[in-house]
Amino acid sequence: MNLLSFLCPCPNLFPLTLGLSVWNQTSSSSGQEPIYTVIVLGSLISILPLVLAFLTLGRYWQGGLANGAVKG
Repeated sequence: MNLLSFLCPCPNLFPLTLGLSVWNQTSSSSGQEPIYTVIVLGSLISILPLVLAFLTLGRYWQGGLANGAVKG
């Protein structure tokens, strides 16, 4: 049991990554074959907003690093 499942005991409110993990553990413990394609697809969907934010805000991040590296 991890901290997030302790703080949020309702499965409807789990984040996607925790829900995928619980779903994988449940299917493995019940003797069923885990559906890895769906788990991988869910993982890719969960990181999509992060990738889009990085691509959108990347120029500001690089500019900030360059401005912070200037002496004087």
